[in-house]
Amino acid sequence: MGAKGISVTFVHFPPGIRNTWHTHNYEQCLWILDGKGVVASEEEEYIAMEGMAFFIPPGEKHWHGALDETHFSHISIIGGEARTN
Repeated sequence: MGAKGISVTFVHFPPGIRNTWHTHNYEQCLWILDGKGVVASEEEEYIAMEGMAFFIPPGEKHWHGALDETHFSHISIIGGEARTN
């Protein structure tokens, strides 16, 4: 849509599906909408549920996804001209 200062994306994971380890060049906020999942850094794993929000600093290696028994949906908000590595 032409936004240069922010990226807002709806992400849905079916049960048991997660993404791989990755980083972003800008900070990221995950706003959990539905289901139950995990948001993990190299140091910790957090159970994520509806209504929670997570802040991920730029360059922090992380992953997120659904638990085996339920789906997981969130909005990802990343500042700047976001790039995922």
